[in-house]
Amino acid sequence: MSTLPPSMLPNASGSGPNAELRMLRNLLLAGCVAVLVNALLEFSHGRLSPWDRWAYPLITVVFACGAAMLQWRPRWERLVRRVTVVTLNVYLGAALYLVLLAQHGPPDLYQLVSNLYWLPLTYGCAFIFLSRRDALIVSACMYVTLFGGIFWLLQHGVIDPGPVPLGVILSNVAIAQLIYVVLLLAISNLRLDYLRTRERAEWMQQIAASDPLTGVANRRALNERLVGSMALLERHGQPLSLLLLDIDEFKQINDQHGHACGDAVLVELAGLMSEQLRVSDQLGRWGGEEFLVLAASTPLEAAVELAERIRSATQAHRFSHGQPVTVSIGVAQAVAGERPEQLVARADVALYEAKRRGRNQVRLHRLDTQPDTRAGTDTR
Repeated sequence: MSTLPPSMLPNASGSGPNAELRMLRNLLLAGCVAVLVNALLEFSHGRLSPWDRWAYPLITVVFACGAAMLQWRPRWERLVRRVTVVTLNVYLGAALYLVLLAQHGPPDLYQLVSNLYWLPLTYGCAFIFLSRRDALIVSACMYVTLFGGIFWLLQHGVIDPGPVPLGVILSNVAIAQLIYVVLLLAISNLRLDYLRTRERAEWMQQIAASDPLTGVANRRALNERLVGSMALLERHGQPLSLLLLDIDEFKQINDQHGHACGDAVLVELAGLMSEQLRVSDQLGRWGGEEFLVLAASTPLEAAVELAERIRSATQAHRFSHGQPVTVSIGVAQAVAGERPEQLVARADVALYEAKRRGRNQVRLHRLDTQPDTRAGTDTR
């Protein structure tokens, strides 16, 4: 049962955790493709290094397993995020050191350049897969480990730069990497601000569409849903029934037990009604002690049965103040060409008839007749 209209609820298919998991899964699959394509290109040109012969398949397996776990074991999401970042950082960091140290003489220019232009991926991956704080820690550790270590090795002559001004090149790369991290941090801050703003907007929408006491939809939200449901009736002939419910002798409850007790009855009744409704039904507080239910795809006979279930459940329920509570319900089914306010008015006529006949009963109203007393249930 929906207490707020769909337009007021988060869209699980387009945003939120599900969308983020999909994005991470797609990134991992794209990473698998990128690694395989790069491996084929290097192999076809004879540039595949000995360590990449085992590193590429290993990285592909890690990414593929991560994507599979996000698909079928989403509770392992945190592990997948961390393993992905660690794998990428360890590989690119180790590969750069191997290029600089694993051979006598100057480093292989192709291997050096190819590793340097993939290096920013470590920071981008950290900021996508980790929290901002963790991403900063990982980026700082990676930056210091790489450039601090490399410049120390250059200064002490461990790395042979050859004819290439390796120190100048790596200095430029180090400055560029630092700028990348700053930009990624700025983007992360903007994203965080956006998410907070969206969360506030959704919260304000929910407040604007819900009754503060009972938590169900308020009259404004019900009117919006009613207009939309009537439009579906006009376009597709989808049946719509409306139940208008009023608590019997509610003033006496307030007078005898106090307004706090009356509020408690409203809250309990809202919860009780919610248990009787389907997910597609819309429950809301129409005003005062009146509630309204929009029963989508529900013909009149089924709506009367639903109303009777609500009435019976209310009568049988033991309310917190210890006294029985009953309700009267008016039921009407929408017809093509009818305005929303006309449908509500007919349900109100049926509700008035239930009150007139002694309360604690269900009455319905057909468009072509007066309230149908035969369809009602009198339990006096």
